Order: sequence, then structure tokens, then C-alpha cells
Amino acid sequence: MSTIKRRLFALFQAHPGVFLSGEEAAKELECSRAAIWKHVKELQSEGFAIEAVNRKGYRLVSVPEAMTENSLLAGMETTVFGQFVHLYEALPSTQTRLLELVQQGAPEGTIVLTNEQTSGRGRLQRAWHGGKNKNIAMSVLVKPNLPLHIAPQLTLLMAVAVADALEAVTDVSCQIKWPNDVHMSTKKVAGILTETISEPDRVIAAIIGIGINVNEPEDAFPEDIRNKATSLVSQTGKEFSRMAVVQHICSSFERLYSAYRVEGFDPIRLLWEARAETIGKRVSVQGVDGVVTGLSTNGSLKVKAENGIEHQVYTTDIGH
Repeated sequence: MSTIKRRLFALFQAHPGVFLSGEEAAKELECSRAAIWKHVKELQSEGFAIEAVNRKGYRLVSVPEAMTENSLLAGMETTVFGQFVHLYEALPSTQTRLLELVQQGAPEGTIVLTNEQTSGRGRLQRAWHGGKNKNIAMSVLVKPNLPLHIAPQLTLLMAVAVADALEAVTDVSCQIKWPNDVHMSTKKVAGILTETISEPDRVIAAIIGIGINVNEPEDAFPEDIRNKATSLVSQTGKEFSRMAVVQHICSSFERLYSAYRVEGFDPIRLLWEARAETIGKRVSVQGVDGVVTGLSTNGSLKVKAENGIEHQVYTTDIGH
């Protein structure tokens, strides 16, 4: 969305149901009335219902239901995350595309989405399955300027944000499995992958990828994951607006990330632990058998062995 078009839409949002004359809008946006007319026509062609009445001006009636860059922006209740949207019909990987945009100077908060991801990857280069126009494949750009050793905190923060957002949309309880999965009814509904750009010991930028099974039923999944994965439609029996889910995630992440920048990791740690499937459970990880006691301040998993020694575990799978 161009700068003028974005500001024109914001102007409509600031005056719900009110007619704005072309002259008023042009004065506010410091452009010509012809430019206002042009951008109104463009918005209309994109599915925005805008009423035009002689001697009254224009007013926004409704926004399109289909997920487009502009309709996503229209419903974003954020100031940073999701304010720059790149939506593609198909991509090999949203992570790879967002990395390209970072190299072109993309600002913090930029998100990349695709209706079909053909070579999606998860942690440890595992493939991510997803049907066209059924699920969410998105990547979010963060520029935290954090010490490299606490970079895992970003994945944990996003896991809490996704869990909060999915609960708000579905009213179904979500749990988090170490280190990057969100579960519903003990099955994986979402996964998170964080890739960092650092120099020398600080994270300059992080690309956080999110894959969510939304409207694809479990019986459509590959046979080898049907007993491990689920979707919002399988959990609730109804389909959901992918656009609304994305908007909820951006809002949830922005709220938690803002708190994290001010208050540090401890509030996020407590929220993560409250949702963790593994707290208090016996696990086997990195050659250690013990009980999970929580998260450390740097974001690693704490496992207390039988001999009483507490170990810190970084990104890896755990066996129950």
C-alpha cells in the first residue's frame, strides 16, 4: 500500500461512518484532490466498499473479507508489527523471502505471508506441511539488538504470543512444548522457527517463522503425522479467517515484545512456564534423565537430574 493510500485509509478509520470531502482529505494528506480520487478508486478495486456522494465526499463502508495486503493492514491494531505486509500467492519459503527484504532495508515489524509454501522448513530443517489457502505460513522481522546468548528468548516469546492469539480466536486451551511447538489437546497446531542475523556477539535482526494449521482437517495431513498434529478446524469443527488469526498474532506479539523490551524476560518466562507441557515431567535429553523445573533467565530449559544437579538445555528435542 502506497504512503498516501495508507494514510487515506487511516483517515477513513479515524472517522468511521463519516463523509470526508476530497478537499478535506487532500489538505490533511498534503496532496491533490485528483490523487485522493485516484486512491479511492484503487481501494474500491481492491474490495474496499467506499461510498462516494456529490458535495459530501467519501466514507468507508466495509473492508474486504479476503486476505489481501490491504485488508490485513485495515484490521491491524498495531503500530509496528504487521504495518508492512508482503503477501504472496506462493513462495518456497517465507523465511528466505523475508531475509531478502532485510537485505533491502526492510523495517522492524515487516511480515511476509504466502497462501502456499512449497519448501517450508521447521527446526532442524524438517519439512513443514501445509495445504494451499488452508493454513498460515508467515515470517516476522524483529530488530532487537540483543546479546546473542539470549536469542532463544525470542522463540519462547513468540510461542506465548501464538498460544495467546489462538486461544483468543478459538477459545481452546493451548500448551507449549519445548522448544518451539504450540499444542492443542497434546497435538501440534503451530511451530516456530527463529533465524538470526548477528554481528559479532549481538543479534541485529531475527526472522521468526510461524506455521499454523488452520482450516486443514487432520485426515488431510500426511499419514505419518496424523497422530501428532492437529488444526483449528479439527479442534473446533469450524473454519476460521486466516486474516483474523494473523492480526491477532501481530497484536499479541507486539504487546508481549513491548513488555519484554521494558521489563526483560522474566514476565515472559512466567507466562511460558504457565503453558508448558513439560514442567514437572521426567524427560530424557542430551544424555540427562531428570525432571523439568522451568526456564532459566537466558531461555534455556532447566532439567534436574536424579543426583540433584540442575542442567541447562538449549535447542533440542526432549523425550518423555
